[in-house]
Amino acid sequence: MKIIGWNCNMAFRKKAEQILKFKPDILVVSECEKINEQTSKHLWFGDNQNKGIGIFSYSNYDFELHEMYNDSFKYVIPIKVKGLLNFNLFAVWTKKVDNPKEEYIGQLKLALDYYATLLDEPSIIIGDFNMDKNIEIKYGYQDPARITTVCGFLNKKKIRSTYHIHYNEKLGSETRPTLFQWKKLEKPFHNDYCFASDLFIKRLNHVTIGEFNDWKEYSDHMPVIVTFNDG
Repeated sequence: MKIIGWNCNMAFRKKAEQILKFKPDILVVSECEKINEQTSKHLWFGDNQNKGIGIFSYSNYDFELHEMYNDSFKYVIPIKVKGLLNFNLFAVWTKKVDNPKEEYIGQLKLALDYYATLLDEPSIIIGDFNMDKNIEIKYGYQDPARITTVCGFLNKKKIRSTYHIHYNEKLGSETRPTLFQWKKLEKPFHNDYCFASDLFIKRLNHVTIGEFNDWKEYSDHMPVIVTFNDG
């Protein structure tokens, strides 16, 4: 199974061909324009029809919004995925809000607290978390708006970052950025993640982060491409 998370920086319809070259089974796209028809193969959530979050299946996996979905956490979306593997998919795009505790990754932490029982089931959490450990330290972000807090919480649930497992790197010492702010090579950050339960970690095959020169034309974010063995 190949799952890809990518913040496309809007106008996905004009860029879809580039990401579909990688043949994802499941694709989670932040800053994606509205999908008019909600089906078991694609879902969309957002307040702005030009800038929401889209979830797509290009294989035998089907989707269904989980009955526990809480609109208070609009951009942390629990989805039941059915296919060769059945699991909960959390599609994530955190945003800037007025309340500092709910800003960016703070939204995700509060949502994970709410969905804690679902995390005891096989789960994948993927998307644009909008937080880098070095930014967290530099600007003094406090709980719950900290990537270290989220990682600690998920580790207790035996849900870990596929990137850090695959490359054996520590949080805050990533050598492959997922964001180049304002498309500037000198402003790299690691803001996009894919976390997975042990069921998937044991099947982890490869993690690829897109290269700046390949993607700068399309977005300031690089795709996160994660492949798991099905067997």
